[in-house]
Amino acid sequence: MAATSLDGAKMTISRTGAVDTLAAINAADGNTWANTGEEWVEINNGGGTTTTASVPYANTLDGQTVPPKTCAIAAGVRKKWGPFPVNWFGAAPVITYSGNTTSVTIGLVVRGS
Repeated sequence: MAATSLDGAKMTISRTGAVDTLAAINAADGNTWANTGEEWVEINNGGGTTTTASVPYANTLDGQTVPPKTCAIAAGVRKKWGPFPVNWFGAAPVITYSGNTTSVTIGLVVRGS
């Protein structure tokens, strides 16, 4: 299967407010979005143990694969993570998950004008 897009529920932050929209992660195939480099994600770990989210870099360095960027989210914690520059992470990055994937939700956020 393919990674689940977060684009349909993107939260745009503005002075008039934004509805907090989080959805269950796709633990098997990950989550993706159309990346402009301006977005960040919010990950809420409602489970009992740590979740680690990973995003691979889009390029190699001197011919070597760079280990993915990771973010550990402890049980009961909500983190904002990003932004993800397009030249580092590509136009459609995929976040994958390890550790606890039960009761973990994610939302895509962008700053409005």
